[in-house]
Amino acid sequence: MPIPENAYISNSDARVYIVDEKKYNAEKHYNNDKRTVIGKAVSKLEMYPNSEYRFRYPNIFNENCTEGDKMPAINIIIGPYVTMLAIGHNIGVYEILINTFGPQFANTIMDYALYSIVEHSDITKDFKPTMANYLLFSEETFGDTWLSGFLKNKITEYQVSNFKNAWVNKCIENGLKDVWLCIDGSNDDCDAKEVNLSELGHSKSGTSGSIVSYMWSVNSKDGTPHTYEVYRGGRVDSKTIRSLIMYLNSLGVTIKGIILDRGFSDEKTINLIREFEYPYVIMLKNNIYAHIEMIKYMEKN
Repeated sequence: MPIPENAYISNSDARVYIVDEKKYNAEKHYNNDKRTVIGKAVSKLEMYPNSEYRFRYPNIFNENCTEGDKMPAINIIIGPYVTMLAIGHNIGVYEILINTFGPQFANTIMDYALYSIVEHSDITKDFKPTMANYLLFSEETFGDTWLSGFLKNKITEYQVSNFKNAWVNKCIENGLKDVWLCIDGSNDDCDAKEVNLSELGHSKSGTSGSIVSYMWSVNSKDGTPHTYEVYRGGRVDSKTIRSLIMYLNSLGVTIKGIILDRGFSDEKTINLIREFEYPYVIMLKNNIYAHIEMIKYMEKN
């Protein structure tokens, strides 16, 4: 379908959207526009439409498709739901979510995870228009205000801690023995301006954007994530790394090695790795002499 003249294309994920209302937050000095997603761009002029596109531009939609191609009035997509349900049941995570957060909130978390996988995005304002035609775990498709409030106020740290403990123990029950720790940051211009853990830093676009740092522990055999830590962005936190190492060791899980993004390759972290004598993989800050560094490492090991 042709992209409407009043539509915009997102630079990050090619999402096409309409700005319904422009709002400027004078106190925080940034725009908080009300947007509606109408599909995804395949070029600067054409796009794949969703149901919102048909609703807003029925004439354009009907002019550009044959009678047999026209969208039915009701078109429910069930594939992602079926896949998520099967995976959640087979690995046991859906049952853990229900036991930890209760059925309603567990279903909301599953819906949000489904949306994140389908759209490669976590922007709550796009949830309802994007998932309107998907079969979800919840009885209704929640709007931006409710979903944001849920993520901010309804989930307690106590519940999150219980979920993390239950999940890692489930992984151990399923045979988890060795892990890799992966340490990185969300420095790709995230919009987490009101998150307590976000800090301004050097984003990938070269601008000063909001950053949240995180580390994952993943199964050394298949890459399945089983625990994580999130902490204040822009900081290299070797204390959090040590804490996660001690936590996993207390459960009988062996750290097989550490993977570091170049922004986290500071002296304290390297000294910590050497203290525990872990193998490691690091993205070098400058690749001009990368081959020399690799040879030095191989000679030592």
